[in-house]
Amino acid sequence: MKPFVSRRFHLIIDAFDCKKNLNDEKFITKTVLEIARLLKMTILKGPVIAEGIEENPGLTAFAIIDFSHISIHTFTKTNEFCLDIFSCKEFDIAKLKKYVKTTFSLSDKQVYQSVVRYDEFDIDYNWNNFSALKYLRERYAKLSIENAKILEWYNDIYSKIKAKKHLLEIGGGATLLPLISATKKVESITFTDYLPNNLAEIKKWKNGRGFNWDKFIKFVLRLEKKSDDAKNVAKRKKEIIEKIKYFSVLNASIHSNDYKNKFDIVQSNFAVESATNDISEFRRMLYNIKTYLKKDGVFIMTALGGALTYKCGANYFPAIYLDEDLINNYFKESGFKISSIDKIFMNNSNESKCHEIFLVKAIKR
Repeated sequence: MKPFVSRRFHLIIDAFDCKKNLNDEKFITKTVLEIARLLKMTILKGPVIAEGIEENPGLTAFAIIDFSHISIHTFTKTNEFCLDIFSCKEFDIAKLKKYVKTTFSLSDKQVYQSVVRYDEFDIDYNWNNFSALKYLRERYAKLSIENAKILEWYNDIYSKIKAKKHLLEIGGGATLLPLISATKKVESITFTDYLPNNLAEIKKWKNGRGFNWDKFIKFVLRLEKKSDDAKNVAKRKKEIIEKIKYFSVLNASIHSNDYKNKFDIVQSNFAVESATNDISEFRRMLYNIKTYLKKDGVFIMTALGGALTYKCGANYFPAIYLDEDLINNYFKESGFKISSIDKIFMNNSNESKCHEIFLVKAIKR
């Protein structure tokens, strides 16, 4: 089949920490009118404006334009707004983004845009099409700024954790990244993933073949104030190899009684939020993870923020949309107490389809 190239143009802008005029009907109405004029669109009807409900105060403005619509939704409790423009006529996205930032006094970090491109966002739910090797080459061929910050975070987290016995890696994929710091604090690691091909990549590495993680190990050794010479790299590799005791195929959304109350630490590195776009399935995974932990066990998670999809090779795979409020709510209802949330802003959000990375440490309540 030929890919469908859309002749529709759809832009969504989300803005956060906005303190300006979100409850001012005249200002929001004027904003919609100015956007139409800026983008050379003709308003056929509207803007119509309505107040939100008491539990979720704010305003919604909607205008029908000659080629489709302009809408804006403001949320005064959280100081956010969402702008949605759908048109059959192409418009200047850069000019619009500049206008939004100026009008609402926002910085680049407060404004996220998503250009809906139907020919690219055909989400693939067939996990047999996920290539571990492509993923490794795309994400870990070099020590990127994001990877360095993630390793710094893992190093900080594990430097403050007392020695534990058993760690469960949920959805470990083909990635060794979180284990470089974790291995110095645990006696055994159970490495699981939904895909046998991912597990095969780690087994390959254990057998002296597979992906080369040496530059990442060297970076962690330097964080630990140790020499990154060949001897120390070999020593850390040996420690990781010896501590990965078990491999298992695991579907995190299906509860396993074999793992109940068994682990001191459960870790998910871009796994549970990147395995589905079904909220109920994601919540099931969090609940299952909680049951796998012993009393006061620690859950460590890195996750995509503001994403609905992510790319591997030519394919897009599903993801859960997460922000800080949603993480707090989902973790609380699943039986966790969050002890820290950090985040990293992405340098390549248009390519990765994700705005930020969340770094979460939580305790089983």
